[in-house]
Amino acid sequence: METEKQESIEELEEKILEGDTPQSEEELLDDLLAAVDAQEVQYVQPDKAFSEGITTDLQAEYFIRRYKELEEEYNNIENLAGTQINQYKFRVTKWREKKQAEILPAMEYIKSMLQHYAEKTISGKLRSRKFVTGTIGFTKQRDEYERNDEKIRHYLLKMGDEGSVFLEHVPEKVKWNELKKASTVDDDGILRYAGRSIPGVVVCKRPDKFTIK
Repeated sequence: METEKQESIEELEEKILEGDTPQSEEELLDDLLAAVDAQEVQYVQPDKAFSEGITTDLQAEYFIRRYKELEEEYNNIENLAGTQINQYKFRVTKWREKKQAEILPAMEYIKSMLQHYAEKTISGKLRSRKFVTGTIGFTKQRDEYERNDEKIRHYLLKMGDEGSVFLEHVPEKVKWNELKKASTVDDDGILRYAGRSIPGVVVCKRPDKFTIK
């Protein structure tokens, strides 16, 4: 149990930022890391409990809340590490990696269970479900384009004036955003402009992204 004299992580962090401490920076950082390591946080481990997955809304409610608690803890570690002075960057980076690595498996495990539950309970036009503790669902992701600008440039040059509107001339370069907006993607993942396929582009369809809010 922490004593009244033991300073919180927030108090130690504030002292570093304000420089209001008789301790050296090295001593203060040691205290900070010791205070962090002294915290005892229980995490759900990937190999424990709920091997059958989430089967009820009540369980989903619990794990949404648990995931958000872990996510907040994960982000707090990120923010705390980011406030430290540059000469301790290597040490703080190692601490951040270690502490976040303890949390990340539990977050991924819970997210996987919630995603499987969402896949079972969300269908049709419904893309998400709201619970008291948060929302789970799927969001549409933008397609990714693997392209060869040199092939596209040569193709647009052959098109003459029609293709020149999609070229930057100093230096000559494909105006990719304009070309993409003016084109369409067919069911086979082929980019087409004015009905003609554009070489040098592969459209990579991405599945909907699972989210927890």
